[in-house]
Amino acid sequence: MDEKISAEVRRKKVFKMIITKRKLLEHKMLLVFATTMPSTILQDALPLTIVEKINQCTQVRSLWMKMRSGDFWNRILFSELSPNPLAFRPSLSVEKKVAIVIFKLSSCSEYRVVGNLFGVHQSTVHTCVYQFCKAINELLRPLHKFIAQSIKLRTGMEQLIGAIDGTHIPILPPKIGFRDFVNRKGWPTMVLQGYVDNNYIFRNVTIKHLGSVHDATVLKDSSLYKNNETLIPNHYITINGKEIPLMIAGDPAYPLLPWLLKGYTGCLTPEQESFNTYHSSARICVENAFGRLKGR
Repeated sequence: MDEKISAEVRRKKVFKMIITKRKLLEHKMLLVFATTMPSTILQDALPLTIVEKINQCTQVRSLWMKMRSGDFWNRILFSELSPNPLAFRPSLSVEKKVAIVIFKLSSCSEYRVVGNLFGVHQSTVHTCVYQFCKAINELLRPLHKFIAQSIKLRTGMEQLIGAIDGTHIPILPPKIGFRDFVNRKGWPTMVLQGYVDNNYIFRNVTIKHLGSVHDATVLKDSSLYKNNETLIPNHYITINGKEIPLMIAGDPAYPLLPWLLKGYTGCLTPEQESFNTYHSSARICVENAFGRLKGR
C-alpha cells in the first residue's frame, strides 16, 4: 500500500515538472517570435490566442520624464562650437567636442593622452577646450546682474557680485625654507585666495604663495587684480546722483579699490557699524565656501 502511494506521488511530481518545462519552452518561443518575426506573419501563421499572448509579452512600457530646457545646449554650445562648413577637413561634431572637454576637465589628463583616447591631435584637444571655456565665459557673463540682484535681496547691499578672502591649506613643507611656509599661527601652509559668488561658486582662485605672505600681497599678485577690467563686468547704476560700479566684498586686510569694497576700521560711528554688519552678511558666502571645500 505504501509503495503504491509513493509511486503515485512520484508520478505527480514528474507530471508537474513536464508541465512547467512546457510552459517555459512556450514562453521562450513566444519571445523569439515576437523579436524576430513581423507582426503580420505572426497573425497569419499562429492562432489568435498565441498572438494575444505575444502582444501581452511585447507591450511597450510608458515612462514619465520631466521636460527640461535645452537653451544651454542650443544657444551656447551649438552657436559657438558648431562645425565650420568652410573647413578643408571634416570638423568635429559638437557632441564630440563637448565629450573631449568634459573628459579633459574632469580627469586633468595631458592633451596628448586625451587626444589618443578620442583619436584626435593634442592641438585639437587644446582648441576644443579653449572654444568651450570661451563660450561659457562670454555668453554666461551677463549673469552678474542676477548675482547682484540676489545679494541685494538677501543682504541689502547694492552692486556686489561676490566676496573675496584667503584661507590657509596645511602642507608638508620642505626642509629648506621651512620658515617661509609658517603662517602667523605657527603651522606650515599655502595661502588660497578665492573669489566666490552668492552660490558658493569659485569665480577666481589663486594658490601659489607661502603661508607667511599677507593677503594684500596675494591679491596684488593674482590674476583677478591684474585683469580686473576684463574679469569684472563694467556695469553702473546711479544712486543719489553717483555712479556705483560692480564690486567685490573683502575683509579689512585688503586695500580699498574701485572694484573691492571693505568695511570700516578704527573708532566707528553707529552708521559705520551698521554698514559693517550688512557688509559682513554679504561676505559670509566666501567663508561658507571655504568651509565646504575643507569639509570634503
